[in-house]
Amino acid sequence: MGAIPDSFLPHTVTVVTPLIATDEYEDESFDYVNGPTRTMRCYMQPQGGPETTDAQQTTISEWRVFSLDQNLKAEERILWNGDEYHVYENPAIFTQPGGAFHHAEARVRRRA
Repeated sequence: MGAIPDSFLPHTVTVVTPLIATDEYEDESFDYVNGPTRTMRCYMQPQGGPETTDAQQTTISEWRVFSLDQNLKAEERILWNGDEYHVYENPAIFTQPGGAFHHAEARVRRRA
């Protein structure tokens, strides 16, 4: 168990783990539609950084996710508040003095 109290993790999100799909040409791709899901408590924090905006919509928004989930992986998706976020690198794992798990931090991008 991490050292972050539940009150600091106010958001409940859905995590989608992609399946690997192979098409008729033997090309592999991620299948998020049929992938398994799980819920995760976390804190979703917007990060400063570049956003690409055209006349229609904002296409990238950087966020940081703080959680007690040591199993979150790159390429998973987070669904929250009607938006979809892509975990684009494996989360950093932080430990307490003595080496016990404290929390995980993932960087994610909101998908347009």
